[in-house]
Amino acid sequence: MDIGNKLKELRKSKKATQTEVAVYLGIKQNTYSQYENDVRQPDIDTVAKLALFFEVSIDELVGLKPSLAYNSELNAFVDNLFPDFRANKKFSDMNDAELRKFILETAIEELIKKIKI
Repeated sequence: MDIGNKLKELRKSKKATQTEVAVYLGIKQNTYSQYENDVRQPDIDTVAKLALFFEVSIDELVGLKPSLAYNSELNAFVDNLFPDFRANKKFSDMNDAELRKFILETAIEELIKKIKI
């Protein structure tokens, strides 16, 4: 499990320092740095805390694709809408994965609203 690059990407997107993440986890900054550099691997409890801190699933954190990613129809739907959302400055602070998730969640919420009517 090489999650170092993912941890660094998530930390930078959240504009957090290694020290801030380490304080949240209750560990030393150099220990967290070792996670990001794949020198050391976090235990399962720490992985769960990291997922909570970065607001991602454990699957995403460790590089597994969520089950929805395998549904080609959903991917095609999101792919179709993605360029319009990406062009909108309102979503410029989201990375591609966050934006794809937002599009899918928004579409699902709208479908649920229509079903309830």
